[in-house]
Amino acid sequence: MPGCSVNYVVQDIDGMLRHALPQVLAASPVPFGLELASSAGSSGLLNLDAWLADYSNRESMTAVPAILRYLMEKTAAAEAAAGAPDGGAVAGVRGVPLTADAARAFLKVLQASAQGLPVELLRELQVRSCIGSSLVAEL
Repeated sequence: MPGCSVNYVVQDIDGMLRHALPQVLAASPVPFGLELASSAGSSGLLNLDAWLADYSNRESMTAVPAILRYLMEKTAAAEAAAGAPDGGAVAGVRGVPLTADAARAFLKVLQASAQGLPVELLRELQVRSCIGSSLVAEL
């Protein structure tokens, strides 16, 4: 049956991706790694919460600034896309849009690992990410 062999190949590829993804993320430049992790988390290939917590612990001096830059870039891109006349195409904006679940995962890691990070900045990121009131209430 052709369908059975296709399913086997798809399962095999999925397994290979799940196995190789942590190594690819570790070897990637930080902006690309965050983008790839966000996308993989959204597609179910990666537990984004766990990966971000591990990344934050492993790279304690650089993780928070990198995540902040990533979120600021993503939220600025979303604002620019929302204001674009054609409903989303903006020159110079790269990558996939940040999902609400991914934004929550990034914000949870920031909240947990950034003792000195101003609450106002976290709230601004939440508002800019259009997350809703549940996380704002936790702050």
